[in-house]
Amino acid sequence: MATIRTGTAGWVYEPWRGTFFPEGLVQKKELAYASSRSGTIEINATFRATQKPASFTKWASEAREGFVFSIKGPQLVTHIKRLKDCRAELANFFASGPLAPGEKLGPFIWQLPPNLSYKPDVLGVFLELLPKTPEQYTALAGEADARLKTPPFLDTAGVTTIRHAIELRNASF
Repeated sequence: MATIRTGTAGWVYEPWRGTFFPEGLVQKKELAYASSRSGTIEINATFRATQKPASFTKWASEAREGFVFSIKGPQLVTHIKRLKDCRAELANFFASGPLAPGEKLGPFIWQLPPNLSYKPDVLGVFLELLPKTPEQYTALAGEADARLKTPPFLDTAGVTTIRHAIELRNASF
């Protein structure tokens, strides 16, 4: 039987304080609270910048058992490179630490820009680049270059599948 999860994109939103989040809840407890009431939360911070493995580990430690994070793919790949010639950028992103949540790793979300129209050849090459197994993931992440400021994070403990979801935002799809 399939699992259906509901969640949100992100969890640090000032307007939620006193509405979704109870009055007086300190900000550092908001993730734990949000994860106790949903099945998944998208980590948006990865869209604009790589994060450190320690950040992913910390977030995973604050979320309840059975919870998973979806991780947004970088803007550099989706909006700037527009899915083309992005192997090195994918290697650096994957090497930056998204495996650190272990069993709490959900799908990678590739949010395409609204003005990116359907081009089967471009999309096909991009989809072929995406790792589908932990072994493919670590092989690609192992190609990280000097732009990655930390050693590649290649620990696959707790990760059994690598999943991807593409958010299409152009009618041509």
